[in-house]
Amino acid sequence: MCQTRGRTTIVHCITVRVLLFGCLQEVFHPRGAFAAPFAHPSMLIPSRSAFINPVLALPKLQTNLKALSPCQRVLVSALGSNLPGSDRPSSMFGRGGSLLPLSRRSSRGRWRDSRVVFLCVPPEFEGEFKAPTGAGSDGIHISSPAVKRASKKYTFDLEAPFCPTGDQPEAIATILDRLESGRPFTVLRGATGTGKTFAVAETVRRYGRPTLILCHNKTLAAQLARELRSFFPRNSVELFVSYYNFYQPEAFLPASDTYIAKTSSINQELDALRHRATRSVFERGDVIVVASVSCIYGLGLPTNYLNARVVLSVGHSACIERVSEALKEILYVPSEGSLSQQERGTFAVTHTLRSSDIVVWPPYEDEPVRLSFVDGRLDCIQRGRVGKAVDDISIYPARHHVTPKEQLNAACQRIEAELEDQLHALHAADNPSAAARLQERTRNDLEMIRETGFCQGMENYSRHLAGRKQGDAPDTFVDYLSGAFGRDGWLLVVDESHVTLPQLKGMYAADRARKENLVRHGFRLPSALDNRPLNDQEFWSKVEQALFVSATPGEREVLMAQESGQCGGQAPIVDMVIRPTSVLDPEIEVWPKAGQLDALLEEVRARIAQGDKSLVMAITKKDAEDLASWLLQHGVVAKYLHSGLTTHERADVLEELQRGELQVLVGVNLLREGLDLPQVSLVVVMDADKEGFLRSSRSLIQTVGRAARNERGKAVFLADVVTKSMQTCIDETYRRRKKQAAYNAEHQLLPITAVGRETRSLFDIEREESDSGLEKSVQWAHNVRTDREREDKDSSVVSGDSVVSRDSGCADQLEDLQTDLNGYQSSMETKRQMIKSGDETAIVGVAGEEEAIVMSEDRKHVLELKKMVDRLPTKTGVYLWMTEENGKVLYVGKAKSLRTRVMSYVKDGSVGAKIKALRTRARHIDFVLTPGGEHDALLLEGRLIKEHRPPYNVLLRDDKFYPYICVTLSDPYPSIFSVHRKDRANARFFGPYTNVGQLKTSLQLLEQAFRLRSLRFQARHGLPVSEAEYRHAVDKCVQVLEGNGEAVAASLDKEGRFDAANAVRSILSCSTPPRKELNFLGWPEDSPACDVVALAIVDQEPAASEGGLFEERHRTCLVQLLQLRSGAIKGRFSFLAHVPEAFEDADLSEAVETVLEQYFLDAEHGDCPELVLTQLPLIQKDAIVRLLKQKGGTKSKVRAGRTRGKGAAMDSRAIELAYANAAAEAQRLSTRQVSSTNAASELEGLLRLPGPPVRIEAYDISHLQGAGTVASRVVFINGEPAKELYRTYNIRGVQDKPDDYAAMEEVIYRRFRTSSEGQGGEVNGNELPDLVLVDGGKGQLSAAVRGLKSAGYPGMAICALAKREEELFVYGQSEALETSSEQAALLLLRALRDESHRFALQAHRRRRRKDLLGEGARHYVSGSIVGPQ
Repeated sequence: MCQTRGRTTIVHCITVRVLLFGCLQEVFHPRGAFAAPFAHPSMLIPSRSAFINPVLALPKLQTNLKALSPCQRVLVSALGSNLPGSDRPSSMFGRGGSLLPLSRRSSRGRWRDSRVVFLCVPPEFEGEFKAPTGAGSDGIHISSPAVKRASKKYTFDLEAPFCPTGDQPEAIATILDRLESGRPFTVLRGATGTGKTFAVAETVRRYGRPTLILCHNKTLAAQLARELRSFFPRNSVELFVSYYNFYQPEAFLPASDTYIAKTSSINQELDALRHRATRSVFERGDVIVVASVSCIYGLGLPTNYLNARVVLSVGHSACIERVSEALKEILYVPSEGSLSQQERGTFAVTHTLRSSDIVVWPPYEDEPVRLSFVDGRLDCIQRGRVGKAVDDISIYPARHHVTPKEQLNAACQRIEAELEDQLHALHAADNPSAAARLQERTRNDLEMIRETGFCQGMENYSRHLAGRKQGDAPDTFVDYLSGAFGRDGWLLVVDESHVTLPQLKGMYAADRARKENLVRHGFRLPSALDNRPLNDQEFWSKVEQALFVSATPGEREVLMAQESGQCGGQAPIVDMVIRPTSVLDPEIEVWPKAGQLDALLEEVRARIAQGDKSLVMAITKKDAEDLASWLLQHGVVAKYLHSGLTTHERADVLEELQRGELQVLVGVNLLREGLDLPQVSLVVVMDADKEGFLRSSRSLIQTVGRAARNERGKAVFLADVVTKSMQTCIDETYRRRKKQAAYNAEHQLLPITAVGRETRSLFDIEREESDSGLEKSVQWAHNVRTDREREDKDSSVVSGDSVVSRDSGCADQLEDLQTDLNGYQSSMETKRQMIKSGDETAIVGVAGEEEAIVMSEDRKHVLELKKMVDRLPTKTGVYLWMTEENGKVLYVGKAKSLRTRVMSYVKDGSVGAKIKALRTRARHIDFVLTPGGEHDALLLEGRLIKEHRPPYNVLLRDDKFYPYICVTLSDPYPSIFSVHRKDRANARFFGPYTNVGQLKTSLQLLEQAFRLRSLRFQARHGLPVSEAEYRHAVDKCVQVLEGNGEAVAASLDKEGRFDAANAVRSILSCSTPPRKELNFLGWPEDSPACDVVALAIVDQEPAASEGGLFEERHRTCLVQLLQLRSGAIKGRFSFLAHVPEAFEDADLSEAVETVLEQYFLDAEHGDCPELVLTQLPLIQKDAIVRLLKQKGGTKSKVRAGRTRGKGAAMDSRAIELAYANAAAEAQRLSTRQVSSTNAASELEGLLRLPGPPVRIEAYDISHLQGAGTVASRVVFINGEPAKELYRTYNIRGVQDKPDDYAAMEEVIYRRFRTSSEGQGGEVNGNELPDLVLVDGGKGQLSAAVRGLKSAGYPGMAICALAKREEELFVYGQSEALETSSEQAALLLLRALRDESHRFALQAHRRRRRKDLLGEGARHYVSGSIVGPQ
């Protein structure tokens, strides 16, 4: 029951039996009497440390409602509770009320009893809870009875140089009256230029509610936000639009069996504006948010976003490590560069003599925030680079989609369960291909989510991540508003409602139709359907009051206003016709189409003479481009504007017109609503008699309104007939003119052209703020240095005779920073210049070395990756990110310059989550050069992706969808354009073009040379164009596309058309002729399995070799073997071999034979090819053929490349590919210098040796299925091979069976057995090694150790290096040591192991050749193999 005592209401607690499931301690605050979750910061109790949603914290409460008395049930019902038995409240903020667990503690801090009581608190409650202190009291005091948040008003300070005039005062008063009376919907119909924006601003000021203003595109939203910022400079005016510069949604087209992968480009500046909007909603009430329809798309749970924030206060205990981890948990990324390079959404940890600091840059802040920690406490918080001190701060997540780890794990389980159900359904529907596709894709996504917390297209699992039920509405920005202010605590304004409302309604249907196809064909799970915008009913269920604003309201908003009830005889529309400038609506004239271009040009020139601007509305984008081009040719400064331009480009074009740099702007559909262009006095509508959306009565009225701000305004319709829409527009315009003229006459007013407001859009303002970041950064660094220098003078640490003070390098760094600042100020055209630190490994902050950023393990790994990238060639090819050498492929990409492209992945500064996760997992970067250029690179990329299925790649389009150039020869005026399928009759096709940029460039240059589009445009609009001359131009275009461009250019030179000739030559220079085949290297997918072998000389000085009876100087060569399977590269292996200094073809051939024998004897290299294609003819190819037959059971061919005939081109391309990669690998090898000193030092630490090893011995075993087993020993001294100490062993004990372990034990025993006791440190006349290396894994290592023990040397230092995984093992440890593939120590051990393998194989080969061929082997056989690269 409820009892009222003055201003305090006592609500007696309702006792409810519950099952806690261990959640009690999470809900109750440890210091307070209770903990209550609230939706808005203004409702926080000071002792609260976090928000808690009780329905989520206690998900399995069992409520016994029958135990409640009737009075108690009425109380619960009246408060609109969401009982904790439900799975999920109606909103994450508990709209309609939330049940709050309450209890009390005794004076000793223990719970007084085990009962838990719940109080249902409506979201609009703003009072204060107090636990009663009287003995036996069983209630909770609530001061200030609950007041609806809708009654709370905020102060909006409107600043404007004018007051409401004309019919604005009456319209504003009427709107306010209807809003205050509770009318849900109101319509404001205001003619263009009547001051609708100012009327809305005045309404917001007087109504005092937070306001969401909805626009239908980004450009208008940016303009409106700019205007409102000028009206409300002291309030929060924010912009919330899509952060995509470009967005192509994922789709599948069943009719053409086409899959289109999602592609997008994110604008970080727009993302920052979105974060500012959500932050403002939570932190202040005087907020106006201008949004596009992006606000109805999922934004993540408001509670997750709010609960995840990090709240810090000066003076409180705080550990810098825990704060850093907390920032990582809310998706802030550690910065990898200097402080001047820091970007939004990152943080850096720095250390000084005085404190340890975190510099974090929230995405919604203009500048970073510095948190200084001293002695385990937060000592100082400084906002901005100027160091404005504050006492506390709330840091919101770096992204809106925040999912706690526990919730992520639960989501993965739900995704797996749904996958199993969907696979069963697809199999039941007899669709196994869709099931296989779905299973592979979803399993890969789950693997990525578990490893990195992210996957491509993660938004499609939003239902599981948010814990929503199937079909539940997503949480959107609208929910953020309702959660912060209550459903009836904010106002919705729909700008240009006649366009925005249909857009709102259509978003859901279009999204669902697209995703149903994806689900049906196995590209997505059914839960992807719940990653969607709000549908129409869901959106309006969240809106309490709305004001529709338009010059031409649609039928729907008028009907909504009529049906909202209690019109009281009033008209549903509030009308505004009178302009504050007294300007009348433009006059309208209808001109015939005959001679329209000449008439248009004459009228435009007349307006230019008056200093006015003109707008021309075409009906298609191509017409807009062609007309702008035609006007330019006739001396008029014109540009086009349509949806093909990016958001920034559209804003830039409009600003050029407003600044007077343009004379004519040609558009299609973007010049209708909301543009403030008083400079425009002429609007021309082409094809006005073509009925449709673009020429409807509303569109025409809006278009005519573009000239309604100029006293000389005039509209021209180019039409041969007057349509119904045209007549409606004309009638409405002259109705307004009559009323406006009468008002002017009554008040004796004269029309005055409006004055345009500030031309900069909000995008430019934000861009300039971003551009000024470097200047502020350097100034901030200077201030920090000066302050810290003063502080450090007093805090220098004196120890004996030494003084620990600042590094002397700070002054030099400051000079460098000042130089950078001067250079930046003198050239503001360079955007976001980056100040590079001198030593990359030092990572020094801009304030000096006393503020060095702590190098993380991730940073060290990135530096290792950079070393790999530095050795990549700058040629065209394909790159592969791998978990390790010969390991799993993580990502495949193509590049025109491999080094430049891959370097972008490891550049300094913040990177996306996908690239960061890729870098974390990658340990090796491989590449394949494609001498055939970008065409072959693109095809090879697609084949490798299909082969390896890398988890970080998205699906590529099938080859059959590469575009062609089409020429429609059967048309009277043929067109030239791009198509994706050859499905047109009587047309010629050229292509396919694997490089879309090349195709576009070719089309642009053809148009520049022959002006076909311009001629067609003139012909369509009544200008005389000779059909014969046009066809002659088309014939020349066809000749260029056929490859006869030089002849065409020469003929154009003879005609004196030098510009056209240069354009044709540009086509020849910037592009390569498209290939007809779409197979990599021209090899079909059903081509036989082939190994291609090529050889290149390593660019090193000849070295001396000693062995046997003579010395010989030799050169090193690299042999490259490519595995071609199904027309693509399956594997690539590199080997090193030695040839004489004055080598001949026979020496090179023998080196290749040595490599092939080793390669095919190694069982790990897989299948036997049907063909071995070599760069040079082999002398002993029959031996290779027999070896292949012995291994694979079938006869294979071994031959050199053909020089003529049908297959010569295919062979040539394959050998060219192998040679190019061999040469690149040889070049990389020649530049990789292994420092023996560094390697020895690393080995000392890695293997825990007593000192750096000088002499290292390596051992290997070679045999052919157990026959003729031999062993080898090679010796390196000071990192160099000592070939005079090389030796081979004929293994005696295992000649009839393949037992590598026994062979290794025997050779080690024979090497180290003691012959006499007087030899000291020598055995069998050889010095003892500092380290023994065996070729193999743990088994070979154990065998070698047994041999050492038998020989009497159990303490000898020994290790093993395996080939496949490059794992390093030491005796006594079961796991391999952690090493890097580029580590000097590992490179030295690899060279030793591979040299021992080469030497063993050489000895075994001599024996086998003597037995098989009956001839003596040459004493010196080159082929020093340094392993698969």
